Amino acid sequence: MRTNSGIRNGSGGAYGSCVLAMSDHQTDASLEYRLIAFDELEGDPQWPGLVNEYAHECHIAGMPPCDYQGDIYRAMEKTGMVRLIGAYLDGTLVGFCNLLVSRLPHYGKVVGTAESLFVAKAHRRTGAGVGLIRTAERTCAEAGAVAMLMSAPASGSMERLMPHLGYRHTNTVFFRAFE
Repeated sequence: MRTNSGIRNGSGGAYGSCVLAMSDHQTDASLEYRLIAFDELEGDPQWPGLVNEYAHECHIAGMPPCDYQGDIYRAMEKTGMVRLIGAYLDGTLVGFCNLLVSRLPHYGKVVGTAESLFVAKAHRRTGAGVGLIRTAERTCAEAGAVAMLMSAPASGSMERLMPHLGYRHTNTVFFRAFE
């Protein structure tokens, strides 16, 4: 089903993972972070604009257009493997984090992975991004995770920000599209 944002919600596509940096220069007391169900996220009036902005900024060259899979998020939500966090400024959704929480077979430990984290460009200097990261960390810890993994676009502002938030560069992700 194609929405007016040009992003499809259905089967057959990939929901790209992108983590964008948000400045923590300014914080706003009216910011709120909370765990939400995918239905609540998808039903929020701000969602189409946020996911459209996300798709345009975070598209990985060589990947098909963003085609988020609501049914997969709902199924993962039921198993506890995904936690969705909304960032609200004065009650308006301005960002989201899709957090995968699972036991890694190689280590036998629970680890959280930010599948995607995004704040609308107009709200990045509010501290919403750092707040989402800190909320994701607490959510992982509460789920018994021993660590959280974050990815960032190469040479982007998130890559520069993460060491200041206590993260260290451990791996580099490579991409190759198959024709």
